[in-house]
Amino acid sequence: MKIVVIASGDPLDISTWSGTPLHMVRALQKKLPGLVILRSVFPAIYSEIRHRLRSVTRGSVDINWLFPTSILAAIPTLIKIAYHRPDFVICIANTTVGATISYFYPTVHISDATFSLMRNYYDYFSRFHPWIK
Repeated sequence: MKIVVIASGDPLDISTWSGTPLHMVRALQKKLPGLVILRSVFPAIYSEIRHRLRSVTRGSVDINWLFPTSILAAIPTLIKIAYHRPDFVICIANTTVGATISYFYPTVHISDATFSLMRNYYDYFSRFHPWIK
């Protein structure tokens, strides 16, 4: 069985999501020696567009949470995944990319909260336009 692991950031970097992906990968590698670890990389212009749009809309629009742009953000990762032809993908703390990947591969999504919980906890999430929420 071939499994690909991705995370928001480098899954092998201790600073990614407080080291959680790194420890998950190490544990999985003991049981699954063929595990493929990939870094989910957004297109270079994506961050710039995201930053500018958030600035112009005072945080009410974030392209990370829009379906069309989440597909664009996932394309580089999907290309990497397709090369490995996995049976399924484990996606750690990478909600928007993971949602897109799930259309093409069985996907296990691991996160520490739902959007609803984040919206009521972080001010940043509560500023989104209703159509994004």
